[in-house]
Amino acid sequence: MKSTNLLLSTFLLLVLVAGPGQSSGTAARKYMAPIHDSKWMATEEKDECLLQHEIPGFGNTKLRQSYREPLSFELNITQEVSLGTQCQVEITPPPWRHNIPTQSLGTIKIVPDAKHLQAKGGAAQKIYQGLEAGMMTSFNCEKKNTPLTKVKVVISPVRYLMALPDFQKCAAVLASKKKTVPKPAKTTKTKAAKKAKKAKKPSKSPKKK
Repeated sequence: MKSTNLLLSTFLLLVLVAGPGQSSGTAARKYMAPIHDSKWMATEEKDECLLQHEIPGFGNTKLRQSYREPLSFELNITQEVSLGTQCQVEITPPPWRHNIPTQSLGTIKIVPDAKHLQAKGGAAQKIYQGLEAGMMTSFNCEKKNTPLTKVKVVISPVRYLMALPDFQKCAAVLASKKKTVPKPAKTTKTKAAKKAKKAKKPSKSPKKK
């Protein structure tokens, strides 16, 4: 496996003052699960709940709820695809709900050829809630100063609600768990310690006649 597969890029979600993203007419390579093949699957592991979605020709995305940790979102690239150096992240309506406005989550600055992107807390929660409302999450990416090379990755909400109850049930069970604190081990007194303690006891004085 190439060393680039081990690179981690953290989401730097910045509030955008201007309007949303790219306006260039250059077509981007688009990766999205077709409606008939869009699937979400909830799985449970030790102290962890996962909600996973496959993106053909690209990789997969996961919503991850770990024990006593905030919700996290992951985008994993398993194919020979480069996102470039920056992406505009947006919560966008599907084509059949075009009357809903797009919500910008900001800009991601990424390590070139990174194969794993992650967001935790508020950003992950917005993606989770957007999918729950039937919205898509899109990543419009390009290499800085090279606008002719563009990639668009779209997270489909189709069949998301079918897997969501199992994920929520798993997360609820996880949240109800109490953290067990190990009891301190009992200490056994050695014979030498017992003798030393006995020797410290004051001897009784003889009774006067």
